[in-house]
Amino acid sequence: MNFVMDDLAFKIARWIAIPVAILLAGAWMLAPSRLQLSQAKEITVTANRLQRKNIDYLDLQTSNFQEIQISCYKARTLCQAPVPRKSATLRVWLQDAGPMMGYWIVSAEFNGQQLVTPDSQASVFRTEKIMWGLGALTALAVAFMLWYFAPFKSLDSDDI
Repeated sequence: MNFVMDDLAFKIARWIAIPVAILLAGAWMLAPSRLQLSQAKEITVTANRLQRKNIDYLDLQTSNFQEIQISCYKARTLCQAPVPRKSATLRVWLQDAGPMMGYWIVSAEFNGQQLVTPDSQASVFRTEKIMWGLGALTALAVAFMLWYFAPFKSLDSDDI
């Protein structure tokens, strides 16, 4: 199956690619370089583990019924910790990592025992930051190719 873009679809892709690439690059640049306990907000939550579309999440609920869902990828050590899953009360320190990266657990305690440390989260956050950077660079490269190298003339029906 050959996918051939007509002129209108190509122009739309060309004009959408640049803002999307700039948005991804901006989100990457606004994200902090590392998670810091001093930048995190401490809250007491009730944690439940749930699964949506084959992805495990931690559902954190505060006493005033705020709900934050964090992927177990971002909190792998907490998802694997031997904590009773039904309504376990935890103290967590959350840091907002930017407009598109969402909340990250910097540290977590259960009954005075440290389950997640900033050091255990550092490598996961670093990997995520690198992936965002690669995605932003790829988007910028695609946008540049669409803008600079693409042919911008109408195709004849004989050329298709």
